[in-house]
This record gives sequence, C-alpha cells and structure tokens, in this order.
Amino acid sequence: MMIIVWILVIPIVLFVVSAGVVGIYQAETESKIQKEADKIANLVQGSNLRSIMKISQSLGITEDRIIAAVTNAIKRSENESNYFSDAYIDFDKMEIIFPEKLRDWTCSYCRTINPSESFSCLSCLATYKE
Repeated sequence: MMIIVWILVIPIVLFVVSAGVVGIYQAETESKIQKEADKIANLVQGSNLRSIMKISQSLGITEDRIIAAVTNAIKRSENESNYFSDAYIDFDKMEIIFPEKLRDWTCSYCRTINPSESFSCLSCLATYKE
C-alpha cells in the first residue's frame, strides 16, 4: 500500500516543483526583456537611431534580443501605451519604424529632438523654421 502512495505522490510533487521552476524562469526572462526594451526606448528616444544592428552594437545586446524586446514592447502597447505604441519592425531593412515619430525634428541650434507638434524647441525655444 505504501509503495502505491509513493508511486502516486512522487510524480505529483515533481510536477509541482518543476512547474514552479519554469514559472520563475519565465518571469525572470520577461523581466529581462522588459528591461532591455526600456534601454532600447531610452537610446532611440534620444537619437535618430533605428537600425537593429546599430542599437545592438550600442547596447551590447544581440540583434535577436533587440527584436524580441521590441516585439514584446509592441505587443504590450496593445494593452498599455508605451514608446513603441505606433512602432513596427521592417525586417527587410532591419530597423524600427515609428510612423508618427518620424516627423520629429531636430533643432539646428542645440540638436534637441522635438516632437512634430512642437513649433519651438523644447530646450532653447528656437522656432522650427530657424
């Protein structure tokens, strides 16, 4: 009788433990991908850098991880607004495309990148035409 109990209990215990380990691993992986997406957003926001290869070189993260992080951020943006809400990856050019953000302009005086709806520089107040 005791042997039958052990035959039934051991697989259940092993299943529960392994499911917990897999869950922890997946949570850590998701957290890492989200942190990488935040690093990518910070880098891309402060520059006109859109190339997957150049972003990879700048951050020391593989191109596959860059693509995974951006893809994950784009999927998350369906539920929550984030920097990648309008973005998509052009796999032919291997770059991140921001349809709405492409109209951002760079101030000719201080080199600050300003949103398209801004008619004067957010940093030095120079007008867009100057």
